[in-house]
Amino acid sequence: MIYYLFFTTLILTAVAYFANHKDWISPSFLFSLSFLFASFFLMLNINNWGNSFDLKTYLVICLGILEFIIVCYLIDFLSKKTTQKNLNKFGKIFLLDKGYLKLLGIEILQLFFILIIVLEIKRVTGQSNISNAINLINKSANGYVIVNYSLPTYIGLMETFNQNVGILGEYLFIRELTLKKHFSWILFLEALIGIFSPMLSGSRGGTIYGLISLAVFTLMIQQRKSNWNSKKNRKYISIIILSVIAVLLLLQWSATLVGRNVASSRMFDYISIYVGAELKNLNGFITTANFPIVGDIFGQQTFYKIILFLIKHVGLRIPIYNLDLPFQFINGYNLGNVYTTFYPWLYDFGYKGVAILIFVMAAVSQWIYKAAKRNSNNFAPFYKLFYGGTIAPCIAFSFFSNKFYEAFDIISIILSIIIWKFLSLLFAKDMK
Repeated sequence: MIYYLFFTTLILTAVAYFANHKDWISPSFLFSLSFLFASFFLMLNINNWGNSFDLKTYLVICLGILEFIIVCYLIDFLSKKTTQKNLNKFGKIFLLDKGYLKLLGIEILQLFFILIIVLEIKRVTGQSNISNAINLINKSANGYVIVNYSLPTYIGLMETFNQNVGILGEYLFIRELTLKKHFSWILFLEALIGIFSPMLSGSRGGTIYGLISLAVFTLMIQQRKSNWNSKKNRKYISIIILSVIAVLLLLQWSATLVGRNVASSRMFDYISIYVGAELKNLNGFITTANFPIVGDIFGQQTFYKIILFLIKHVGLRIPIYNLDLPFQFINGYNLGNVYTTFYPWLYDFGYKGVAILIFVMAAVSQWIYKAAKRNSNNFAPFYKLFYGGTIAPCIAFSFFSNKFYEAFDIISIILSIIIWKFLSLLFAKDMK
């Protein structure tokens, strides 16, 4: 069944590719590609993890991808007439040379924020080594340690500010490099801040998100600059593929930067567990658990981040809880405790919930993507930033976990819009 899974996801990815006119950054292609990527590594580990794979798991994954493709196609068809006339124009956000001094001032502020975050992490954890400190922060956030190392709210606001300014910096850096063939060191520094500052949370996910955003922004801008089917655009795809390989090869080493001890693991096993074990873990859940598992809180696994925010900042009167993510062991291999994006949906709502949540995710993602390609209103630049900086990386990580519904909450959206609006006002005379 594992071989069937791989070839089915390969076919579905091809369908998504051609249904979206060979668009590499469309939501349905990214969603399909993520599971093709994971199923490939699952197939490579048949001898290590076993060949057992239930038909129900196969159907959940493949029918879920198919539904995502169909919903995106329908949204695209319905909105095609309203987006076509402005599809080939550039957006309004473009930083001119005289705006660099302002951006440099913001970068100094961001570096000051990073210093405060580092000092606060050390203070809260009592660790002098920053790698050990952020590792404890990450373990506490995921419920792996009893002690609750909770950071103040202003630290979260600083992190959000750095992340969103970094997304804008990545977009502007790529535009400057692609359109003007100019390497801006100030924009490059901003892109680096946006990519690497999330590692202070103890997770490498934010950094990988930043790299995905760079790729999405590159392809998004290049699509408008020239005919995407032309041969010269192959170099961008080649660079992205080589970058993915480099990230995979550096994945194990990067774990040491956030205080994790992975020296005993072989590189191939480490990469496989990070990329492909989620499908095997999902199969174990589907074949052994009776779901939906009805808890005291509606959608407690699917909407965990939103509920946690309401508990801490709105006074929601329920006990703070952790995600139910038990570690899985097969044939002596520790396959981790991530189960793909389907796991919390099945856990909370069963098979019907999967169908509903995929529909919402696909419809919202495609709508935002179509809006990002539109330049007929003043909000188009914000859609570009939101799709490339948040939505696309979340979709690309669907093979890993429930990133979309963790990130797509009203609080994060409002904060992002406020920050980007502030920046647009600050650089109003420097953008076009």
